Amino acid sequence: MGSSDERYNMLGTAFDLLLVILGFGFIVFIHELGHFLAARWAGIRVLAFAVGFGPSVLTYRKGVGFKNTTSEPQYLQQLRNSMDAAVTAQTPEAQALAQLHRRISPTEYRLNILPFGGYVKMLGQEDLNPTATSAAPDSYQTCSPWKRMVVISAGVVMNIILAAILFIIVMMVGRQVDAPTVGYVEATSPAMRAVDVGTGASIPLQTGDRILTADGKEVRAFDDVMLAVAMSKKNEAVTLQVERPGAPSTLNLRVQPEENLSTGLLAAGFTPVNSTKIAFELPMFDLPKGSMLLSVNGKPASDGHAIDTAAHASSGEPLIAKFSLPDGTPKDVTLTPVAELQRGLVAGTTKDALTPIEHLLGLSGVLRVAGVRAEGSGKGIKAGDVVLKVGTIEFPSTVTGTREIRSRKGSTVDLTVARKNEAGAYTIVQLPAVKVDRDGRVGFDASDSSEHLPIIAAPLAVIMNAKMESRVPSAASSNVTAGSSIVAVNSDATATLRDVALRVRQAVQRGETNLALTIRRPVAGDLLAQGPDEVVTIAISPEDAEQIKSLAWTADLSWQAFEIQQQTMKASNPLEALHFGYDETKRVMGMTYLTFARLAQGTVKIEHLKGPIGIAHLGTLVADRGFIWLLFFLALISVNLAVINFLPLPIVDGGQFLFLLYEAIRGKPVPVGFQNGVTMVGLVLIAGMFLVVTFNDVRNLLGI
Repeated sequence: MGSSDERYNMLGTAFDLLLVILGFGFIVFIHELGHFLAARWAGIRVLAFAVGFGPSVLTYRKGVGFKNTTSEPQYLQQLRNSMDAAVTAQTPEAQALAQLHRRISPTEYRLNILPFGGYVKMLGQEDLNPTATSAAPDSYQTCSPWKRMVVISAGVVMNIILAAILFIIVMMVGRQVDAPTVGYVEATSPAMRAVDVGTGASIPLQTGDRILTADGKEVRAFDDVMLAVAMSKKNEAVTLQVERPGAPSTLNLRVQPEENLSTGLLAAGFTPVNSTKIAFELPMFDLPKGSMLLSVNGKPASDGHAIDTAAHASSGEPLIAKFSLPDGTPKDVTLTPVAELQRGLVAGTTKDALTPIEHLLGLSGVLRVAGVRAEGSGKGIKAGDVVLKVGTIEFPSTVTGTREIRSRKGSTVDLTVARKNEAGAYTIVQLPAVKVDRDGRVGFDASDSSEHLPIIAAPLAVIMNAKMESRVPSAASSNVTAGSSIVAVNSDATATLRDVALRVRQAVQRGETNLALTIRRPVAGDLLAQGPDEVVTIAISPEDAEQIKSLAWTADLSWQAFEIQQQTMKASNPLEALHFGYDETKRVMGMTYLTFARLAQGTVKIEHLKGPIGIAHLGTLVADRGFIWLLFFLALISVNLAVINFLPLPIVDGGQFLFLLYEAIRGKPVPVGFQNGVTMVGLVLIAGMFLVVTFNDVRNLLGI
């Protein structure tokens, strides 16, 4: 049995999933209601109005009542009887039909077992069977083409109206969004190569820059910026209008996005700004969640990046960060800046994924426990433990260790850790059969040992740079092995991998390209024992040398420990909310069509699309943020459903509309043979797309 917290989380997720399913069902209901009302207006006989697919669980027909199965056979039998009676009495069929429909409705309302989807079944109209025609006076075929266009379009129109209404409600209530302000900027990212639109001068983006527009369109939230960058044309720059604190006027900067190797989307290399509020408990600094950063070295802190800014300019001198604890108690934290490491990407913890990792010439620290979560399943694990063995993998990096743990979801894993005793010395602690939960976690936040020990994980063989080119870092081709400790660089003693980084940077700045590393290799059978000193020479490549020269100082308490700065997006009056609803609906429609264009160009890939499973999973995450976020999510889905339904594919509304347009212009319908052919092609395309996105959804959920 799981803990009470786990059961509570599972119940919460199940409830969120139920809300998403009901919300999606409501969107489909509104879409089909549009078709239904338009068909009734046009005088077309509606045989069924269904929400969901598959067998019916509940039906209603006027004159029959509620049933747990379809009443269609009963209606058809009475229809045949009525027509036979009309022939016998020599009365018009239309009169007999009217008399029948006064007793029993031709329309059956169905709730089907599969909640995703729905349909309106009209006499003489079946998307998948163009030959299912009817010559009855109230059939789909006998209705004029322009009225049928209205019927076909009505579902899409209703979805757009629903989305606009939901956006208006969201804007009237207001929702919390990430502020469109720049936080962390990656050292070698496109954001650091931004140039002034007018002069061409280099003006890198920096922390605190507030983005006002992206390619001339107003930015209301940080997501708007990321979306504009991700949806930009390949090899074309994005123009950002930026308000910089202290600058006399706004800046117009051109940024050339590049593919982010972790996500596969175009990105500019900066994150939203972080607030001064600690996001989670930090036991190593005795700072509880919710603590507020007030100042660093006496300078007031306006955001969570103040510590990093001070560390970069510190030359390694200690920093004093003043905090206010949640209860108002003041607290000073002394931080010692450490030398930055290089950053790269390696094969991640899931298939085809790339994960960022800190390293030095391809060397990284081993997996370390940064903090233990209260709800964690890994009993016996303590903050500060250095993981020397995970399963059969010795001296794992954060990536290899996490990958091995995740491969044992729902099972157990043996851990061997090095733990400091009261005297400050490390001792071996065996943790057999540590429980791994269903999500592949053992209940601790991972870091590495680079700030605590000189011990290294297996050297990284390949790092991918921003141009999708692979290279072998300088140390990866050396004979430095996993578990080795680097105790000196060119005879200068080192106690941690961060010390090594400082010595290497000093040597590179002096123009040295060959380094002598003094290492001690592990002794077989004892993970903490070390062999004699051994000197290994490493030749530093020009690319590594360039990166190392750009390294600065960083603090062990970084911007990542702080909550992202939020702001409330809310209309001041109903008219403004109406304007926002219109703008947002139009923007989302445009972005949906643009996504298909970017798919064709290759900047958006098929794995970025989500099917029903992925949408449901994403919906539960959004619903967990609150009901307003759920309404916003459903508005997005409603717009996307409208756009997809009006694509020029035969089995959706857009394809049917094109057929009707042809019929209105030519005066005769599209040949049935042609309709059958393109319907099959459309069905294959959509079925293929459904299978691909569902496969990706399942793979992402399972982490494989």
